Amino acid sequence: MGYVKIKKASGYDLVCAENVKSVKLQAGGEEEPTVIAVTYVGDSSSNNIAGAEDFVQADVDKIIAAINQINGGGGPGIFPEDLSQLATSVG
Repeated sequence: MGYVKIKKASGYDLVCAENVKSVKLQAGGEEEPTVIAVTYVGDSSSNNIAGAEDFVQADVDKIIAAINQINGGGGPGIFPEDLSQLATSVG
């Protein structure tokens, strides 16, 4: 199973690259930043990547490129190109 490694201030978190249904920006709640929502086939919940500020579409594109490079779930875990900011939480 392959994973995308998301850099955080203290290390990194993993996002599974297997059976990904969509990767998109999702507006946060009132006064909360926009997150990157990763959803999976057969699962209606999302794995949200949050930062201190809004993520942008270029960040989504970098995560999609990393998933494609991993070849879905078949390759090793990799870091995507640097995102516009470090993640504060993944989950």
